[in-house]
Amino acid sequence: MKAIPIGLASAILVLFICLSPMSTWSDPKTRTYATQDVIHVPSDYGKIQWAIDNASAGSTILVSTGIYFEHLTIGKALTLQGDGQKCIIDGNFTGNVIEVTANGVSICGFVIQNGGTDFWDTGIYVHNATFNTISNNTIINNGHGIWLTSSSFMTIINNSVSNNQCAMGLISSSNITIAHNNISSIKECGIGLEYSNENTVTTNNIADCGYGVWTVNSEANTVFRNNFINNTQQAYCSNSTNAWDSNGTGNYWSDYKGNDTNHDGIGDTPYVIDMNNEDHYPMMETVTAPEFSPSAILLMIIVCSLAILALSRRKPIGRACNALNSVPASGSASFFGADMVVCYDNAVNPVSHRT
Repeated sequence: MKAIPIGLASAILVLFICLSPMSTWSDPKTRTYATQDVIHVPSDYGKIQWAIDNASAGSTILVSTGIYFEHLTIGKALTLQGDGQKCIIDGNFTGNVIEVTANGVSICGFVIQNGGTDFWDTGIYVHNATFNTISNNTIINNGHGIWLTSSSFMTIINNSVSNNQCAMGLISSSNITIAHNNISSIKECGIGLEYSNENTVTTNNIADCGYGVWTVNSEANTVFRNNFINNTQQAYCSNSTNAWDSNGTGNYWSDYKGNDTNHDGIGDTPYVIDMNNEDHYPMMETVTAPEFSPSAILLMIIVCSLAILALSRRKPIGRACNALNSVPASGSASFFGADMVVCYDNAVNPVSHRT
């Protein structure tokens, strides 16, 4: 059976993750519901932030072509979906363009540009969050392209990040998958890991950066099947020991000087980063993305759907309502760690900003 290219496979998987509805859990005693709405910008709300503010947890916000001069704050589980290269969120050269502090957030299909000029001003900044996806975005002209702190179990896939001081930075974050991204023309580091463990960096193109991958006080990360091309320093490690190959496959290093006497496509000698870090299987040619068969794609979809279902069935602590259409009582509820709408009406989901 003919394999499907990884780009298509990744797109199918990301689309499934982005658009799969979160299962609704309800308790007849408290009448607690996780709502699933679709909101359109600008037809429903003139600004993306207005749509976010008025959305309920689990909503999908579809953003049409246009330039949106905004700084977004996302504090609830939702999907933010743009329509690609003509859907631009512009920070007007100040601060972070998007800040995420909730679990279960997906950001797909935008050009995110022109955050502040400070090193820490970021295209997408995620703090203390889990199970988020950042995919199919172009991120340019910021301090950091993507910056994660105290976060875990996230996927950063199929993004193009260029002309930032640092493309992607992780601090105190774990179980992050960084895959199939194009990173180029970065002043400092392509991917930086600090106090971050057990992350996977695979099948990325990292070119023309100060440092390709930069690791400080980070352990048990796996870096393999990446292309490191013409970076000033391909990899830097300080107080870190990580794996630079997996199952007999390493990375392509443009400055590797070794030979391949048996013509198996793998260098005969390791690519040495320092005394504790080396790629035992350096690739002699640039790495192309692997292909997945349709059965493998189906398996990934099943695994993702089961994970989403299991997480959504975790019993939330909800706000009680006396009647179905009443205003919620005081308190909070949790769905992927974000606020839930409980027995809401227009007082809970106002439309004063609707245009």
